Amino acid sequence: MALGPQAANGDRQIWALANGRVQLWNMKFEGWEDLVLENDLVEILSEEAAKKFDVGDRDPRQDLELSDLAVFK
Repeated sequence: MALGPQAANGDRQIWALANGRVQLWNMKFEGWEDLVLENDLVEILSEEAAKKFDVGDRDPRQDLELSDLAVFK
């Protein structure tokens, strides 16, 4: 999770990794949240891996597991 700066109206954006997805949330000052963006990391990473490595006719998504994904600053 990564917190963005607080806006003048009190809202704050938060980036999160959840269930193999990267999400951008807008946390409203009033106490509710709004999902702004959501991308499936398996889709993004498998496409790039298929470009980099020869996977032949196989679906590269079948061989990609993100359960041990670690993100460092």
